[in-house]
Amino acid sequence: MYLERIKSKGNYYIYLRMYDQTITYSKNKKTTLYGFGRYEKAIKNMKKWERDFKQFPEELKALGCTRDDLGTWINKLEPRPRNRQVYVAT
Repeated sequence: MYLERIKSKGNYYIYLRMYDQTITYSKNKKTTLYGFGRYEKAIKNMKKWERDFKQFPEELKALGCTRDDLGTWINKLEPRPRNRQVYVAT
């Protein structure tokens, strides 16, 4: 399972997908397991689920997703600060 970010009509959407090699009739061998919605909403919901894991969707629990997976997804989706070095002229 992996997260995929898809751009549509200027918005990014987050999906939990899985590669399925049993699909033989199509070039696209990806199966969508869960749609998180728009990027901003997905991050907001994931952080809410991290604070209160009881609200984590049953569909994801049934797929075997854990609190650790949720933390990994949040870390992968959040923008990372760039390491910029500031030089001071002396």
